[in-house]
Amino acid sequence: MVEVVSPHDLADDIAERVDEYFAAGTTLMWVVYPTRKLVYIYESPRQLRILGEADELDGGGVLPGFRIPIASLFHDSPNTFVAPRQAVSGNPASEKFWRPSCNQGGRFE
Repeated sequence: MVEVVSPHDLADDIAERVDEYFAAGTTLMWVVYPTRKLVYIYESPRQLRILGEADELDGGGVLPGFRIPIASLFHDSPNTFVAPRQAVSGNPASEKFWRPSCNQGGRFE
């Protein structure tokens, strides 16, 4: 599960969502703070690691082999992650690339 925090989210609301997702069976949750360029990694509601731009995010046991530099998640990084559209949309005819971005509702576009 990935939660992208908007500037309008309250800390209590984020903590409540973390609790809810784990109660529903989530075993790994990433909470992304774009304005602070941090990723909070929860392996339980009370087990937390905080990663910054110099760190690398991995998928743990949920996404074995997945690794990405935290800095590449943010638009002002020279190494911002850009994925082929076909890898995301399933459209093999598309050779276009897209850059995931977060809209005001905190959802990736």
